[in-house]
Amino acid sequence: MIGLVVGLSFILLMAVFRSIAVPVKAAIMNLLSIGAAYGVVVAVFQKGYLGSVIGIGKTGPVDPWVPLFLFTILFGLSMDYEVFLLSRIREEYLRTGDNATAVADGLAATARVITAAAAIMVCVFGSFLINDPIRVLKLFGLGLATAVFVDATLVRMVLVPATMELLGGANWWLPRWLDRLAAQGRRRGGRARGDPGAGTRRDIEPAWRGLRPHPPAWADEFVLTLNSSPETQGTLRSHAFDHIVHKSTGHSPNQ
Repeated sequence: MIGLVVGLSFILLMAVFRSIAVPVKAAIMNLLSIGAAYGVVVAVFQKGYLGSVIGIGKTGPVDPWVPLFLFTILFGLSMDYEVFLLSRIREEYLRTGDNATAVADGLAATARVITAAAAIMVCVFGSFLINDPIRVLKLFGLGLATAVFVDATLVRMVLVPATMELLGGANWWLPRWLDRLAAQGRRRGGRARGDPGAGTRRDIEPAWRGLRPHPPAWADEFVLTLNSSPETQGTLRSHAFDHIVHKSTGHSPNQ
């Protein structure tokens, strides 16, 4: 189950970001925050550390279904933060071509949003620990709050940017055959949805070539005389208006 989820997320991230290192790093970082949550849950509910602080009177084993439920929720939350951060970094990289600048600008643009969202989630999950007699709700609250806190602070704000900075251009490396395969899949998916933008330039060139308007005869004259006197520019604007009226109605405005 866990391997299937991680494998599918790897394929989707690879297709979206055109990279091998990015999905591998994302999977490792997500499992890191989930593992931290598992460790805290075991330490408190099985070993009894700080159990009296949150009102656990008796320790005991963790139910076998709890780790699976925690994984499904936490992996989704962690991947949400990861995609949000990486999308901005990828956008900056495509704009500037500099990996270091892209990582810094992407982190600066998303840090406040990620921190605010994580703070809200930690408060919500932490409320499960306050005067709640149901043990399993306290377990879920502690595990979720711990994972979100670790993910939004240590992982997203420190480890992910540091790792991407060290990898440099290797962040965006993808074998050519995989790149071609991903591009073909996106084009086929777009054509199946009826999206002409998913085709190649050769496919869509005939469609927009006939729609491209030919500039009128006065256009070159207008461009060449932009710096002319106000009287000349007024005359050109009048010619342009006459041309538009003639093309739309078929009659000259002087008729």
